[in-house]
Amino acid sequence: MQLGSIVPVLGGILGTLLGVVIGGVLTRRAQKEHWLRDRQVDACLGIMRESNRVQFGFLSAWRDGTRTDWVAWNEALTVLTLVSRPDLVSVAHRIDQVFWETNRKISMREITSEKEWAVSRGSIEDARLAFINLARRQFADRPEPVARLAARPPLPEGGHQVGEGGEVASVGEGE
Repeated sequence: MQLGSIVPVLGGILGTLLGVVIGGVLTRRAQKEHWLRDRQVDACLGIMRESNRVQFGFLSAWRDGTRTDWVAWNEALTVLTLVSRPDLVSVAHRIDQVFWETNRKISMREITSEKEWAVSRGSIEDARLAFINLARRQFADRPEPVARLAARPPLPEGGHQVGEGGEVASVGEGE
């Protein structure tokens, strides 16, 4: 056999093997990135779900002394910390900080009126909204921020909203 006929065959074999190896590496990288993005989105959904639950738990704690369960919130925060970028984790930690402040105020009975609850609720919702907007930029390619949470209609500037029967409700009533 001549060397001239072996070189092209060896070149073809090596080229094929190199293509398979490079293709495998690229596919693995793409799958890993897709898996990580899915975990990050799931972690963000967990933060939103549990932050909503804790917020309503605080409302119950303030109104009737029901103890707020933090376990699922802490789990969601831990999962986010494991899979997400530091900037998103930092914004989630801000929600946690507001939760701790709100919990302390409720425990010390510093929230004594609907108006004071509305201020605390506003702080929670502001922190949650900052998280939502950062997550939207990172995962949904949505650079425009949303202005409010969908949990309730915004209150007018005077802090009152009109009820179904036309009566004027104070800030926080009916939540």
